[in-house]
Amino acid sequence: MGRARAVLPRVASISAALFLTKCLVYIRRTFRHDAREGVGLTEAVLFSVKDGIGRIELNRPEQGNAIGAELGDGLCEVVQAAAAAPDLRVLILSGRGEAFCVGGDIKRSMADIDALPRTLADSLARLNAMVSQLVELPVPVIAAVNGPLGGGGIGLALAADLVIAADTAKLRGGYTAIGLTPDVGVSALLLRRAGMARAKRILFLNESLKAETCLEWGLFDEVVPAGALEERVTALAGRLASAATGAIGRTKALLHAAENQGLDAQLAAERRAMAASGAGAEAREGIKAFQEKREPAFK
Repeated sequence: MGRARAVLPRVASISAALFLTKCLVYIRRTFRHDAREGVGLTEAVLFSVKDGIGRIELNRPEQGNAIGAELGDGLCEVVQAAAAAPDLRVLILSGRGEAFCVGGDIKRSMADIDALPRTLADSLARLNAMVSQLVELPVPVIAAVNGPLGGGGIGLALAADLVIAADTAKLRGGYTAIGLTPDVGVSALLLRRAGMARAKRILFLNESLKAETCLEWGLFDEVVPAGALEERVTALAGRLASAATGAIGRTKALLHAAENQGLDAQLAAERRAMAASGAGAEAREGIKAFQEKREPAFK
């Protein structure tokens, strides 16, 4: 037993090293970066930053931006890149083509039905970390829902702080229709947005919900004509990018923490956040601008 215990840490460290090596190979092979334009991309997921506004675009339009291995791995990489981008002030998440994201790539997943449990477990180990990082980004995140979304695509959209949708968007749970259960944070994020009763209806009945219903149920924050979606999202991103994003990030963290802790702990967290805000350049500029009766110039 003593020898077995001694071997286990070595096996774990070797496995971790092999995993990191695979990640580095994948990054070198599929992730490119242009420092002049601030653009990094994989074929399946595009990422850019300009004037403080980051954009992540799902780029598998012919597949409805379904989350297969390539798109899932690409998402993991670009969300990490976004988290590390020093000039990022707001992030837009969108899908190219007619759909935002229809969910998992079922056809590819079903290619080897016997391997399905392992395939799902392995892919979700990566995707779970990505969703958690996306939700906790210290900058505001906007989902631009241009069309249908379902399954894990719901989780991606609801991981954003603001969800702006085209009037052509439709939402469908879809999981239980094929004998599966929610993933990519859907069970938590849907509950947070819609409440228990509506979350159960969406996930049990697999009805297709129109954009206006999603707005009424709190899943979307705004619905605009499809042709006006890009203009509206760009304007909103510009407004947020020029705001006090440090204060917004701390406010976001406070709101998330409030869901999981009592009032006393939340009051203490608010005190710490307020002290940090008061020590920052944003507060000095904001208060000075208020006194001078002008718009603040946050940087």
